[in-house]
Amino acid sequence: MNQKALLTAADAFARELADPAVAAKFVAYELPADFVADLADDIAAIRSADADMQSDDQTGVASTAAVGRLIREGMAEVMQLDAIMNNKYARNPDRMRAWDSASHVDRAPRRAKKPAGGTPPTSTKAAG
Repeated sequence: MNQKALLTAADAFARELADPAVAAKFVAYELPADFVADLADDIAAIRSADADMQSDDQTGVASTAAVGRLIREGMAEVMQLDAIMNNKYARNPDRMRAWDSASHVDRAPRRAKKPAGGTPPTSTKAAG
């Protein structure tokens, strides 16, 4: 059962327990007199936690989108600085090696693209 279904069931119980006669039957079986209020508080806490989690998820999605944008902006800055460093230190190989090392960006390996029609057929001609 998922969380939404559990909250729906809890709401249904809470509606039934709003009738003091129904709640009294549970109290007769040793439940505390304030168990209905405790149930309502628990349901509210679950809903609040769920809303917080959804908000966190939305913030995470926005942050993920920002990462891509910031990487593109950073790469543009590195390209501009690369031109400046090459102009300024063209005759200073030590500085250029240091810059090349500092500005190196590792990239994820790229997979070879598969042909559009799948794998090409193999030749079945016999030598002869």
